[in-house]
Amino acid sequence: MIYPIRRFPASMAFMSEVMAHTAELCKSSGLTHREQMRVELAIEELFTNTVRHGYGDDSDQPVWIEANNDIEKLCITYQDAAPAYNPLGRPNEKIPPPIGGLGVTLVENFAHTRYQYKDGRNTLILTFMRAPG
Repeated sequence: MIYPIRRFPASMAFMSEVMAHTAELCKSSGLTHREQMRVELAIEELFTNTVRHGYGDDSDQPVWIEANNDIEKLCITYQDAAPAYNPLGRPNEKIPPPIGGLGVTLVENFAHTRYQYKDGRNTLILTFMRAPG
């Protein structure tokens, strides 16, 4: 099933709407509670990073969320129009990141992630595999 793309202003005031939308995507996709928690944490982290770091603060700039699912996975495409930045392109460091620097690492552990910059948009494609059975 393909869900229509939704656009949200990149403002922390819209976090509850982003999370309600994400919860609805998870619910209609039939994810388990554990799977839903992972998806929600990933989207919350990405949205927060977009607002704080991508756009520099609350703004009316866009964030887009699109999803599709099948029996094996839920795929979410997360986009923003902030300056090009690949959060997955961090160097592997032997020292732990500073406090607050683990969010993208969690996202990478929860989903297969792919980044591209195209048509003025940072695009993260997150594929959450369903638990077998």
